[in-house]
Amino acid sequence: MFKGTQWFIERLVERLIPIIATSFSSTVETLHALGQAEQQSQLEEAARRYEADGKPEIAAVLRRRAVDLPSDNPASQAVDIYQNIAGDAHRLLPPAQEPADAELAQLPDFTSKPPKSRRKKTTSGQPSDA
Repeated sequence: MFKGTQWFIERLVERLIPIIATSFSSTVETLHALGQAEQQSQLEEAARRYEADGKPEIAAVLRRRAVDLPSDNPASQAVDIYQNIAGDAHRLLPPAQEPADAELAQLPDFTSKPPKSRRKKTTSGQPSDA
């Protein structure tokens, strides 16, 4: 009797978990899409205000940002973000703090081994004055 009940509950759980997971993911996708649409709407409203105030440059920047909002699948952009960061590590710095090429040329090369010391050691272990 107990094994029959256990079997029934296991089969019920096997079927309910995918249904619940699908419903949950659908809800999350819907909320993400609504949030993105709301953000685009706010950016467009702000762009109209700036355009009415005679600031078309700011309005154009806001409209570009609205177009550049993430896609419907945020995970699909993870590879692009990683490649952008890994490809150019100094891009993580704010623009005012980016090192100039001349400054980079003056930095030591840490990829090679340091040169060996030219000091000769004496038998006592102290360097000689030669």
